[in-house]
Amino acid sequence: MAFTDADKLHLYKVKEYLQKSINEIGSSTYLAPYVLPWKGVYLAGGAIASAIQDESPRDFDFYCEDEKTMRAFEEHLTKSCFEHIKDVEEKYHDLIGRDGKMITGRAITMKNGASFITMIYGKPEDVKRSFDFVHCTPHFHLGTMQLFISERQYRACKDKKLIVNNPDKVKPWREDKFKSRGYTKE
Repeated sequence: MAFTDADKLHLYKVKEYLQKSINEIGSSTYLAPYVLPWKGVYLAGGAIASAIQDESPRDFDFYCEDEKTMRAFEEHLTKSCFEHIKDVEEKYHDLIGRDGKMITGRAITMKNGASFITMIYGKPEDVKRSFDFVHCTPHFHLGTMQLFISERQYRACKDKKLIVNNPDKVKPWREDKFKSRGYTKE
């Protein structure tokens, strides 16, 4: 099965929405000089699936193509933009974060909903192999503002199908989270 004309139109609108959202996130003074000009920064995860489902994303997960870029941006955020990092909820204060902020070994989460992944970096074709479910694997390249999505990924997102991408990464709590959002197992 191929993309229909209606699918293509829908994806065009999704791409426009993602561009607008990324520009709004990136227009923050602490992000603009760092994220937007970088060629090796990607959006992945549930934000793309939510946009395809015409829902507002809960957050935006970004990752870098190389470790140098990731470490430079991590340092910039933690040193120059500390006040823009989301505070840890009081009930989790002793369990996660650093200095009361959402800085973990996995990501840095900002007050505006952006989350910068610090546990993994690499080319999209390599990184997406580490994702648990297919609907999390489409990616959006910030440098070119292009959306990369296969027909299978699109159907998984649009139809809320829980299709395993990497069985070693599937956790029961993640499966339960998506099922509570209306996903069904294929």
